[in-house]
Parts: sequence; structure tokens; C-alpha cells
Amino acid sequence: MSDRRKGRNDQRKSRLGTPQPQWGDNVISADFSRGRAGTSYFSTVSSRKPEPSAELPQDSDLSKDSWSATMVMRTVTSLTDSGRLSRGRTVFRSRSLLHFDAELGLVTGMVQGTQLEPFEVQVKWRPLSPRQMDYITGELDDHPENLRLLLSGSRPSTDVSAELFSVDQFVSSWCTCPDHSKFCKHRVALCYALAAKFSADPLAFLSWRGFDPEELLERMRRRAAERPRRRPEDVGDADASADRNSPECGESTEVPETSEAPASLDAPTEPGNGDAGDTERYRPEEFWGDVATVPQWDDFAVEHGLELGDPDIRNQAIRRFSWNNVDQLRVLHSLERCYETLTEPSATDTGSERVFEREPWLSEPADRNGDHD
Repeated sequence: MSDRRKGRNDQRKSRLGTPQPQWGDNVISADFSRGRAGTSYFSTVSSRKPEPSAELPQDSDLSKDSWSATMVMRTVTSLTDSGRLSRGRTVFRSRSLLHFDAELGLVTGMVQGTQLEPFEVQVKWRPLSPRQMDYITGELDDHPENLRLLLSGSRPSTDVSAELFSVDQFVSSWCTCPDHSKFCKHRVALCYALAAKFSADPLAFLSWRGFDPEELLERMRRRAAERPRRRPEDVGDADASADRNSPECGESTEVPETSEAPASLDAPTEPGNGDAGDTERYRPEEFWGDVATVPQWDDFAVEHGLELGDPDIRNQAIRRFSWNNVDQLRVLHSLERCYETLTEPSATDTGSERVFEREPWLSEPADRNGDHD
């Protein structure tokens, strides 16, 4: 037995170092030797290594987000589920965002994932049209408080906010990761970065929507300078004049008499006479008629209440507490009997006949529709 084992060991040793047969170009050789230093993806393929952004947005408290940041995240929450939303926030907090760029309704970035190559991400909103920009600029000029609200991160008026940025203005998004949902965790992380940028710098949001913040501020300063201001001494003189003419000071507040006496309010005014802004006036008798005569109306016809309104809404309300179509018909029949009892009590006076059921159908777990047939 020992000789046999010895022969096998000698045979194995003789095979070591024996050249392998040549298989041509169909064989791929690889060297898996130990001790070699590890190489990264970026050291072998340097062209794909993203250049780091100058300033990457940092994580912020959601309770302090600006209005524009809230609208960004409202778009995200309407297009993804809570799981991807939570994982995207984790990716953003883990500093996996390698590159970030935002320009005119578009935000792009590169997010490091589980693979060696970072994922390219893009989210796009519809840019404003020239007509929308002119409208918003005019509103900001006429109502400077809207610009102050935007600079403080607050929501402007409804007219401005609806045109400036809304969820409906979302266009598309894509990512090179294998997740083909509308919003993967990498796109969520990119939108978290965009929201953090808008919360930290409200002027960046105006630039992202196509406005020049410096020009808007300059226009607001010019309009504030052109607006007439009352001097303090003018305000004091006006207040003193108002105090002298007040009834408490004993001064007369009567209006000076004019050469023309005012016309009586009861006197009719013919069209074309008087001021251009006045309308035609009538005496109360001409407008209301004879007040001594009380108008008479015919008796109102009683209409069936269940046929009024929208029957679809009525049926939808009945279906909420009905088991099947038979149960819905029973409920509708009870409502009809109830309406008849309330509107025509004499028509339902049938002596001992029971008008309504004492207990609702299927009130107990063991009840069946057949028990009420």
C-alpha cells in the first residue's frame, strides 16, 4: 500500500512544470499571482474620473429648507416611494456625490455607487418662457415684497409662485444605474443636493430659473428711489392741520356752500345729465314698486330629493357602507321611504306597518343577505 502511494506522489511531482498544450487564440491566460499591489478603476481608466466640484452642497435641516427647496423635494416625493427616498438621503449624507452642476432648469452630477464606475445622473425641469419671465419680472417690480420673500427663502404670492416653479414643470430624469424606476436613489441624492444649495443660497434659485439677481435688486432699488417720500415736517404739518379741523377743537367742519345746490337723492336723474361717472337714479317707488302691495307666489312644488344633484356622488357614498349591489338597493329604498315620511306624513300612515328596519343589514358577523329577503 505504501508503494502505491509513493508512486502516485512521484507521478504528481513529475507533472509539475510540464508545459501546457497550446490551444491557439481560444484561450485567455490570466496571472493571479499573489503579492501584487491592488489597482483601482480610476488608476487604470483616468479619463472617466470625474473632476470634483468647487463647492458640493452640504446636508441641511429639512425644517429650515427654503420654499424652492421644498418644491424640489415635493417633485421627488411625487415620483418615488419612501424606500428610495430614504436611501437617497443616506447616499447624499454619505458624501457619495462626486460632481454637481446646476444650470437653467437642469441639474447633473456623478454619484458613487456600489460599482467601480460612478453613475451619471440628470434631472430636468421645464425652463421659463420669455412671456413667463416678463410676467414674473413685472410682478416683482410692482410688488417688491415678492422679491424680498424669495431672497429670504419664503414663498412669494400665489401668482408668482405658480409661474416661477411648480411640480408640473418637471420634464424628465435619467441615471446610468440598473434601477429603471422614475426616481432611483442616485437621482434622489442629486435632488437633495439641489435643495441644499437653494436653502443655502436663495440667489442661486433665481439664477437657476433664468433671472439675473443683481439686475432684479437694482430694479428694486431704482423703483424705491423714484417713489415719492413725505418729509417729516410735511407729516407734522398735515397732522396739525387735521387736529385743528377736528370737531374736538371746536372748529367748524361744514363744507362751504357752493353756488349750485346739490340735487335731491329722491329726484330722478335723466340719462346724460350730471357727471360722467354718475349712473341713472330712480325713486324708491319706481324701483321697488308699490310697497303696500305684497307680491304673491304660487305654492312651491315638492321635488324628489334623491333625484336632485349628482347621482354618481350619491351612489359612491352608498357604496362606502354597502356590501354588494343588493345592499345598495336596500339602502336607497330606505332613503326613499325616509324622504317620503318626512315630506308626506299622511301618505305613509298605514297603521301597524313598519316603515324602517330596526337593525341595519349585516350588522352582525353571522348575518347574511338571505336573512333579509
